[in-house]
Amino acid sequence: MVSSHPSILTTDLLTISGLSFDGIVDLPTTDGTIKVLKFSMSSTTQTPFNLVSDPGSKPLTTTADKLTVSGNVSFFTSELKGNLLGLVPVDFTPSSPPPLVIPELFFTGVTIKLVDIIGDKLTADNMAQIKS
Repeated sequence: MVSSHPSILTTDLLTISGLSFDGIVDLPTTDGTIKVLKFSMSSTTQTPFNLVSDPGSKPLTTTADKLTVSGNVSFFTSELKGNLLGLVPVDFTPSSPPPLVIPELFFTGVTIKLVDIIGDKLTADNMAQIKS
């Protein structure tokens, strides 16, 4: 079960290795389901990392200078917005999914509505959490 209110992840640079787009899936929430894009990858790195969880009530902000999730990563998002290859503005959602993906790519100026992420290993430089 996932939250019906996605966390908001922002980063200046998102790099992805071993990427595949697995389609659009419905994940269960306490309120029903949420439609998301599902991606698989070998690793993803955000530099810097800023995540606001539960933005509707008492948010928890998690930051790091750099955060990497690696090993059998499954990434679920209701929106991925940024500049593909640092040049092309994109806004991927379940109603407007990526037309194709390449295994190695990067985005700049990124905002992600993060619903869930699963991976074998998480590493972070200077991680901190602040409860509002």
